Amino acid sequence: MKSTVFSCACFLISAVVGVLTTTPSVIHAADPARIAESELDLFDAREKGQLAVRFVPASERKGALTLSNRTRTPLAIRVPDTLGAVPVLAQFQPPAQIIGLGVPGARNNQVFRAAALKAERPVRVVQLPPRAEISIALKGVCLEYGKRTPNSRMRYDLVPVQQVATDARLVAALQSLADESYDQQAVQAVAWHLANGLTWKSLRGKFSAREYQGGQQLLREISTPKEAPVTPAPGSKESPHKSA
Repeated sequence: MKSTVFSCACFLISAVVGVLTTTPSVIHAADPARIAESELDLFDAREKGQLAVRFVPASERKGALTLSNRTRTPLAIRVPDTLGAVPVLAQFQPPAQIIGLGVPGARNNQVFRAAALKAERPVRVVQLPPRAEISIALKGVCLEYGKRTPNSRMRYDLVPVQQVATDARLVAALQSLADESYDQQAVQAVAWHLANGLTWKSLRGKFSAREYQGGQQLLREISTPKEAPVTPAPGSKESPHKSA
């Protein structure tokens, strides 16, 4: 596998990827009966001052998300499967990257539980006891090829993924990072292609053959419209796939 280092200026965050690091007492000290019944959106809770949110990048490929309950009551926080992280630009010269990240999901069930939504994708919910804090390790990809690589000394702000990815295919690529259905480098190749306009010819030398082919396969998958399932009319005995 090729190991090439690139300078990049953005991160994307996906919510099913990552290794969770947290103090066991934070998770196990919570009495289920005391957990708040109403679930709060991560950004709404931050806006209301109920939740402190901090993201510290190690690079464009990974970082740590810390959530702190500022209240005296339990909180149930909905965490999207994809997020964005943008640098506080005033402190960086030259400018640093924007990041797209993935948040751990159902596999880390000691912290998250999957909540059914009306949307097609599940959402992750983390339960925080009063004054508790949890740290979650995330994976990411760069969205600004050629810009300065993030590090832990840089201050970043967590934002909704729509602020850093306007192309629906790019969001879908990040979701595959969250699902861990594709290699992280394959997602990176797609991200640079869609977000920065790099051609597949120019990307060929930046990735291993497996990563390059995986990126092309991912792009084909997210670019193909998914057909809605056809269901027979009430009372009909015919197969929905049978033609007249």
